[in-house]
Amino acid sequence: MANRWISAVLLALAPACMASTGIEYQQTTYAWTGPMGVLALVDDWSGDLHKGGEDGFAWDQRRAGVFYNSLQVSYVYRLQAQYRFPWQAAQGYYQYVHQADLAEENRFQTRIEVEHYQGEGPALAYRFEGDHWYLTPEYNQLNIYKLYWGSLEGELYYQNQDNWGGDIQLDYGYTDDAVVRRELDQRSYGTLHGLNLSAGWEHGNYKVDYQGYNLLARIDWPDMPYTSARVCTDCTFFLYGYEYFQDRVERPARVHWVYQQYQWNPTLAFTLNTLLNPIHNSWQLGADWLAAGIHWQGGVEANSGAIRLGLQQQYVRLGVMAEPVALKESRTLQLDMGLRLAF
Repeated sequence: MANRWISAVLLALAPACMASTGIEYQQTTYAWTGPMGVLALVDDWSGDLHKGGEDGFAWDQRRAGVFYNSLQVSYVYRLQAQYRFPWQAAQGYYQYVHQADLAEENRFQTRIEVEHYQGEGPALAYRFEGDHWYLTPEYNQLNIYKLYWGSLEGELYYQNQDNWGGDIQLDYGYTDDAVVRRELDQRSYGTLHGLNLSAGWEHGNYKVDYQGYNLLARIDWPDMPYTSARVCTDCTFFLYGYEYFQDRVERPARVHWVYQQYQWNPTLAFTLNTLLNPIHNSWQLGADWLAAGIHWQGGVEANSGAIRLGLQQQYVRLGVMAEPVALKESRTLQLDMGLRLAF
């Protein structure tokens, strides 16, 4: 679907190609998890557990589009996920997945919150600019085909594969039920309407660029599958409550990226890249060295020690970041890439 849409846009604009016309691809992927390495966690929690590790955040956005003067039309894929969970919940789930056999029950109170969506769709942006600034508002409309949204709260316990369970209050919407395995007859879909903003300003040797997503945004979901119930493994009835469909509106969290640079001399600049969101913030200190027409970039994330390496030239940019451990065990991962060709 995405490839057909992009091809149609390219064909429609092809007759108008001139110096200010071109194609563009961008991808920004950032993931952080508290309990263990990102790749280990998605591989069924197969890594080492970090004591005290809590919460998780993931952002994966890819866009392909065309631009004509100040107008840009794109097709966007996005996954945004943020999880709030305490260390005890991570430890208990880890013991369950690895079929641990404990001498005593690990019993704890917990609250888990999740806002996770995945979708794709068109985006339209227009760039306003002056001598030392630019401002680019963007509207996107994403078809959301995967969603988990809500909370779980109560008591859980684990000792071994024959003695585990809990008594919790469950309130969440979903496209497929990951908790009590409710069977659904058909898929349901929502729509994310979002206003994003890119802006930049420079003065002397200093410049700053900003990208903000979901600054004004809502997910409209008619007939969302929803469960509001007490779930109790040791009670007479496993489920006390309701499983139903409901028209709902959810508000995705804002995500902010800020890129700052100070040009020390014609070939060397110092940089500070910042990611801000409700779950996890990132501060990346770095340097940019110009040699042979290529900007060679390096840096370190202050709060994790992750190392960032990258390069950028007229048409292409590429950057990667991970902690200085085995890749599977890195709790911070980032991939940034882009391609821009003007005709």
